[in-house]
Amino acid sequence: MVLILLKKIAFTSGVASIFHAVVTMKYVWQVLLLFYASLPCTVQERENLKITYRLSNILKNIIKDVNPYRMAFLSHELERSDAVREINELSKAIFKSVPFYILSIAKNQNDKINYTQPILSKDNMVKMNFIVGLYEARNSSQILKDLTLIDLSRKISDNTQKPKCLLIIFLQSESDSLEPLMGLMWNKKLFDVTILEVVIRKIHGGGIAQTSEVNKMIVHQYNEFVQSYTKRLYSPDVTWFPEKLRNIQKSKITVEAVIVPWNKSVRLNRKCKLSGRDGYIFKTFFQFINASAVIRQCENITNKYHNHKKYRSRIRVAEGKSELLINHVMYLNREQLKGIQNSIFVESEKYCALVPLYTNVEVKVSHHVIISLLWTFAIVIISWILSIVFKFPNRIWNPANVFIILCGMPVSRKPYVLKERIAFGIVILISISYSSVAYSILTETFTINSKPIHIRSFDELDKSGLIPVVNRNLYNNVFKIATGPLLNLKNKAIIYDNLTQCIVDMVTYRNTTCLMWFKEAEVTVHKINNYLKNVQDDELRFEIMQPCFWLTLQTYVFHKNSPYVDKFNKFLRHLLEGGLTKKWRDNEVEADASHFYKMEKQKKFENREQQRKFIWDLCVVLGCGHLIAFIVFLLEIIVAKITSKRSSNVHNVRFSQQSNVLRGRKASALPRMRRGSLRLGVSKK
Repeated sequence: MVLILLKKIAFTSGVASIFHAVVTMKYVWQVLLLFYASLPCTVQERENLKITYRLSNILKNIIKDVNPYRMAFLSHELERSDAVREINELSKAIFKSVPFYILSIAKNQNDKINYTQPILSKDNMVKMNFIVGLYEARNSSQILKDLTLIDLSRKISDNTQKPKCLLIIFLQSESDSLEPLMGLMWNKKLFDVTILEVVIRKIHGGGIAQTSEVNKMIVHQYNEFVQSYTKRLYSPDVTWFPEKLRNIQKSKITVEAVIVPWNKSVRLNRKCKLSGRDGYIFKTFFQFINASAVIRQCENITNKYHNHKKYRSRIRVAEGKSELLINHVMYLNREQLKGIQNSIFVESEKYCALVPLYTNVEVKVSHHVIISLLWTFAIVIISWILSIVFKFPNRIWNPANVFIILCGMPVSRKPYVLKERIAFGIVILISISYSSVAYSILTETFTINSKPIHIRSFDELDKSGLIPVVNRNLYNNVFKIATGPLLNLKNKAIIYDNLTQCIVDMVTYRNTTCLMWFKEAEVTVHKINNYLKNVQDDELRFEIMQPCFWLTLQTYVFHKNSPYVDKFNKFLRHLLEGGLTKKWRDNEVEADASHFYKMEKQKKFENREQQRKFIWDLCVVLGCGHLIAFIVFLLEIIVAKITSKRSSNVHNVRFSQQSNVLRGRKASALPRMRRGSLRLGVSKK
């Protein structure tokens, strides 16, 4: 047991001694490096070692701050130097913890790039978010003649992030200014760039040569937004990649503007300039970001569909030809998302179904009819009571005759007394106006009782049998999570690419429903409303189904790696908090557009002249009616008098004839009586 314990102790102590020896060798190696640096070598080599040590510490600190997920180390060896070679070797040890790629551009072979492990293909470049570039030249003008490294940096930079670029330039003499070089890199979409200029003065001779010149490290930074260029000596407290997005008003950019055709507040005039109630908003916005606007409706890109213009605009933004695309809805797939970046979503959009409006006629008596009948019975009773008070004859003033007169029907009786005639005339005047009003109310009853059938839910929409027609890009967003009625609608939905064709089919067949943006539906209903006013077609009616569904699609599109995204998002947040964007977008539809289509009430009068004309026409019509009624009344009296005279003459003739006959009969009967009396007297004697 003792031997086993001694063996274990010996083994443990041996391992510990080996580990201690390794650690000791590490420190010994560092001491040897320091001793080698202090050896009496040439002054140039000693200065190069100092530069290498300082740059290695600088790169380590920068990597710690940037924390890249993939980086590249590019070297463009215009003039061979031991310092550059040593930095290349040292960089392999520095960047072990980060996926790292070394690309070396050979001297005098600018079109050829030597790729080291891991190999990068020219056709499939691995994108980097941190690039370290090495240049060595006599002066800065020599760098401007060969921009291969800068072009390669732009090509391998990751557009999905904001790549940072540290350019280390070794010059034999201090440069006056590197602003032209940094401005050129800015134009090539390399924004977060810092240049570290290392001045190396070659000292000829060997041994321990004395020199009074010291190598310099100068930091160059540039900000196009504020037209700022700074140059200062390196210090440990330097900020390598400062925030530059403080002011974007001095940087000219190109903005694509696709104006929606149904936008009522922003229009394009004949000269293709922005106009309308809110046209100044876009003009002010362009001035604010110092942008030159490109209105794509003014360019004949395609004459087919408006969505193609948006797609072409997205391509130009993705290619970097334009920085910003405004007034855009994000109907994008994965392939279209390449090369572009969107801002924060402006607001949630409401999407609704535009459905035909069916009416159901209810068979029932309107309250207007009941009121008119009550008034009729009241007038009949009042007239009957007055006839009893004034002792009018019952042959004409019974309730049945008064009711017939009020309904505008003739009566075969006529009054004789003056009071009776006055009362009869008043009743006739009342009946002339009252009967027409009563008949108009009875006619209006049939339209009042027709009530529209509203679709209030997706379940009712499914049961209605209407076929949903939806845009191709909106289809996936609407029916992404479809269950129940939505799943049934999804199974029978038809995908379309043209909104106009959907509306035409809905108007023609009346068996479809169009799913569209709420503002589009409002404007469509408004246009149909104006159309019905012109053609006077009351059968074609539509409504916007409630409730609607909400999607977050409205946004602004930028070029990826655009420096304007953060600034513009901050600008949009202020606008959203103040409610200005909602105000702008609510003004896109005219004021007389309603949430669902219905027959609007007729406006009373637009001006005083129409009112006077209407009153005058009404007075003329009523006067003509009363005049005709009075003429008819006089004609009836004249005809009655003529007929009465004829009847009286006939009666007199007949009376005279009858009297003559009676007289003749009496005369013939008298002599007979006398002869009879004589005969009686003779017999007596």
